[in-house]
Amino acid sequence: QKMQKPAAAVPEIGQPAEEAVKIRIESPRSCPRYSARVIRGVKVGPSPTWLVRRLEAVGMRSINNIVDITNCIMMETGHPLHAFDFDLIAGREIIVRESREGEKFVTLDDKERVLKAGTVLICDAERPVAIGGIMGGLNSEVTQETVNILLESAYFQPESIQRSARYLGLSTEASQRFERGADPNGTRYALDRAAALMAKLAGGEVLKGVVDVYPQPIEPWRVPLKVEQINTLLGTTLSRTEMAQILESIELKVEEDQVVVPTFRPDLTRVADLAEEVARLYGLDNIPAKKYLEINYDFERNEFDYFVDWLREVLTGMGLQEVITPSMINRTVWEEFSGEKIYPILNPISRDMDGLRNSLVPSLAQVIQYNQNRQVRNLRIFEINRVFQAPEKLSEMPREEVRLAIALSGKRDGESWYSSKQPVDFYDIKGIVEALIQKISLDKCEFIYYSNFAIGKDGLALRCAGEEVAFLGSLGEPIARYFELEEAVFVAEFSVPALFRHRKMEKKYQPVPRFPAVERDLAFVVDEDLEAARISELIWKNGGKYLRQVEVFDVYKGKQIPEGKKSVAFRLVFQSGERTLTEEEVNEAFEHILKTVSRELGVKLRDK
Repeated sequence: QKMQKPAAAVPEIGQPAEEAVKIRIESPRSCPRYSARVIRGVKVGPSPTWLVRRLEAVGMRSINNIVDITNCIMMETGHPLHAFDFDLIAGREIIVRESREGEKFVTLDDKERVLKAGTVLICDAERPVAIGGIMGGLNSEVTQETVNILLESAYFQPESIQRSARYLGLSTEASQRFERGADPNGTRYALDRAAALMAKLAGGEVLKGVVDVYPQPIEPWRVPLKVEQINTLLGTTLSRTEMAQILESIELKVEEDQVVVPTFRPDLTRVADLAEEVARLYGLDNIPAKKYLEINYDFERNEFDYFVDWLREVLTGMGLQEVITPSMINRTVWEEFSGEKIYPILNPISRDMDGLRNSLVPSLAQVIQYNQNRQVRNLRIFEINRVFQAPEKLSEMPREEVRLAIALSGKRDGESWYSSKQPVDFYDIKGIVEALIQKISLDKCEFIYYSNFAIGKDGLALRCAGEEVAFLGSLGEPIARYFELEEAVFVAEFSVPALFRHRKMEKKYQPVPRFPAVERDLAFVVDEDLEAARISELIWKNGGKYLRQVEVFDVYKGKQIPEGKKSVAFRLVFQSGERTLTEEEVNEAFEHILKTVSRELGVKLRDK
């Protein structure tokens, strides 16, 4: 059945409404259209019984005939209206603008609201009189003394109303409709219906014409009618003609292979939306149910996601516990700490969560603070999540990257009676990083000195094939002080895409050697600032094909060692998979290592 709309014949008097009131829209983006009528000589009083019952039937209480008419037409058409006491409108002028940050306004519920910048305000020549699309003001409400009415029928941008209503914590019948999308071309009809009822039920005289400001009319849009796709979605075999008949029955005009969507249907924007309308009107009972569903189980595996899941398994296997934290941080605080731009959130939940984090380390520091405040101090945690790097122009989208962060605090072996009771230190976090490197089989990796806002000056960066893939060290002092962490915390953060690029997941089986290994120990006296990794690298390069293991087992500074020097002891393991090595073979490789390291690094062997 075709819907029959009630008539909207308005009895008008001779004076034009444009002479009585002026309207100016200063923010057409948030308020594309504003229409108004003027009704004079109304008598505010109780509504007739039929109107009261009609409102009660939809869960609304009667207030007076003027307000009840606006509510009735809102329920009838879906378009909210608002009635002002016209005599309280200063300068007989309406100005639609956006609020300034911190501007205050008292709404109809007698509460003072502090507005955020960008909230739509309906103002007269002197002051705001309503929050557009949400609630009117106490300074212009209709009372028993009201004689003249300014009746508003406007269209507001849904995003603007939704953002303002959420910020103010104010959800009204009007805001619920505007934020879901009203009809920009339905303002006149709703306005005329209400004006006609006010003339009939309140004895008012409607001035001639409508003051209608509509700078950029919103036109109907088109959605392609893809018959085959709709039939696939629904499991039907409808023809194009049948679909066109169904859609045209609800005022959706079909032109060739497109559907012209009227502006009162803002929910229809894609083919799937049209399919839903076809299913609803064709009838779900008429769509056959399939007993069997064809599902293609052959799909290409996402290797990166698989790698991330594998990392979680490895880290939990190392005794770490996964945490998940919010991506939102305090932008002001972390810009000061990091010295970098933090990407802002346009509609933050609170002022402490108004930016997107550029590192996972602060999030883990907050987790440690939360636990330490509850006497949980021995923590080994990790998180795999996204960080956001702000672009040069904040109008552009941030660059997202998946990171892995690890944090350690408390005692190394917990509080058990047999534990050493020693706190974790730098070598605990470095050991976890090295174990992860070994698991992923990263090649050409080295540690270099490094520091940033997240770690202290004693930090290191991990470089693989010339690319920095991680950093590690003690938690930066400013962050530790901000979170009031009294005990030492050690952290590491990896770029997961970099780990993924340099990984070597394919393993080749090698049998356990049947022949015995030969161990040799040697200790060098070196400059205090010489890295053991440089010595180890030279040993590997010159150890020959039978060298299987190089390990630092002692570092000593003190008696018998000169000032500014240290002793670094290495254990070397030689082994062959084909035969038992001879003493001469091992001695030859060992002597070559001694000569090369002593010559290239200028170190000497430590005396016994």
